[in-house]
Amino acid sequence: MKRALLLSILIPGLVVLSGVRAADTVHETHVHSEIAGVPADMKSLDVYAGGRSQGAPVVVFIHGGGWVSGNKGNVRRSPPFLEFFEKQDMVLVSAGMRLVHNPESPSTTFREQATDVAAAVRWVHDNIQRYGGDPDRLVLLGFSAGAHLVALVGTDDSYLKNENLTLSVLRGVIALDVSAYDIPRAIREAPSQGVPVSPAYLTRVFSSDRNAQEAASPVYHVEPGKQYPPFLVIYGGIFDTSPEGVFKQTLSKVQSEAFAERLRTAGSHAQVYGEPEKTHRSVIRDFGRPGDEITRTTRAFLKDITGSK
Repeated sequence: MKRALLLSILIPGLVVLSGVRAADTVHETHVHSEIAGVPADMKSLDVYAGGRSQGAPVVVFIHGGGWVSGNKGNVRRSPPFLEFFEKQDMVLVSAGMRLVHNPESPSTTFREQATDVAAAVRWVHDNIQRYGGDPDRLVLLGFSAGAHLVALVGTDDSYLKNENLTLSVLRGVIALDVSAYDIPRAIREAPSQGVPVSPAYLTRVFSSDRNAQEAASPVYHVEPGKQYPPFLVIYGGIFDTSPEGVFKQTLSKVQSEAFAERLRTAGSHAQVYGEPEKTHRSVIRDFGRPGDEITRTTRAFLKDITGSK
């Protein structure tokens, strides 16, 4: 990756990012949503273009953090992640969103988070040509909670409709390791799949209301005959982000396969790839590293759906 200085575009009310590694690619920061009182990082996005020629595919990344934490700037902690998209000659956009149970974004639920994802897509669609990106080759990529949110926006078309867009704006969706495609089922089956802490946590995030849980579940928005973007659903098998400890689980596998099968039954393309010996953290930590099979699978999927090199 070419070494470059950090370029920040100062927008009224926006915090200028600083202190990034010298190996980071140039990025510009823009507000995607005008939300009073919400911190800049939660309503803005970073564009990593690196001097792309016109017509480059665009990947919009949504970070993880269990819906309650995380930051769009986390990508700068992983040079291999950034280098992957530069090597593929793609524009990467890392988008911020409001957080659940956060005092700086009170009353936020999954609905507001999905709204923020859709707003980021709308900004990218309207503006990315200025950075060499092709708005007709736009892909959503999410990790962990971000994987749930990109799957939700990629199936529940109401979020993009509110931005005067349709699901056809998405060339594809890539979901990296989450077990919340069917939240009621996840709550019910988590203990038997090796995730004893999941039911209480998912209820805390999505409430105990069954209607809300179903509205938050991508699988409930998949209807026969309706057109959805192609999906790549990736899962690991070792959960290592819980204070309870590190343990193997099959919930991500069961949820991923069931979601992909629902999409295929409805007539859409859905590919599943799993590495049962991969930890949740290593799914994103190793992304972009030589020899990483998740990276290889993602590269092949991106090539198929965008025509990238």
